[in-house]
Amino acid sequence: MSDDPAASPPPQDGRICHQCGSRPDAPEQNACPEDGSWFIPQEVHDRHGSDPFLGRVIADKYPIVGVLGEGGMGSVYKAVQQPVGREVAVKVIRYTGDDAETVRTRFTHEASIVSQLNHPNTVTLFDFGFHTDGTLYMVLELVKGHPLTDEVKMGAMEVERGCSIVAAALDALIEAHQHGLVHRDLK
Repeated sequence: MSDDPAASPPPQDGRICHQCGSRPDAPEQNACPEDGSWFIPQEVHDRHGSDPFLGRVIADKYPIVGVLGEGGMGSVYKAVQQPVGREVAVKVIRYTGDDAETVRTRFTHEASIVSQLNHPNTVTLFDFGFHTDGTLYMVLELVKGHPLTDEVKMGAMEVERGCSIVAAALDALIEAHQHGLVHRDLK
């Protein structure tokens, strides 16, 4: 048996501190006593080793515990709203100092419009703001399901199903456009 802690098996719940590598002492322990980061699943840590947001707590109540997607302007994470324990999606916007004011203005405008949308095919905005380090964030409804790309990979789709999916997306976009929000990254 080795004395090397890295060689010992992970605890049963399989969580790790993304910052320092420590593990919880008990199942109810959520935050690392060393640095305050939240423990995240080992597989998330292994898959996204260089992601600086994993384990961070945004706005003192949204610990980031997973990665949902990445895009040109930022990433979307799975978080757990504290203290209520609701799973949410947190959209984080990346920007540089050169365009910071433009990005902040556009971000605030987008959040204001999204908060007014009330379509069944549009996620609900719960919160938004600027984290203490200047990071822009939106907290959105976490929709369970799978990406459309997974269905496309399964092969040809029935025409009716494809039309239904496109129509649902277009209905949501119509409402957004009526409120002055233009989606800049539609695929």
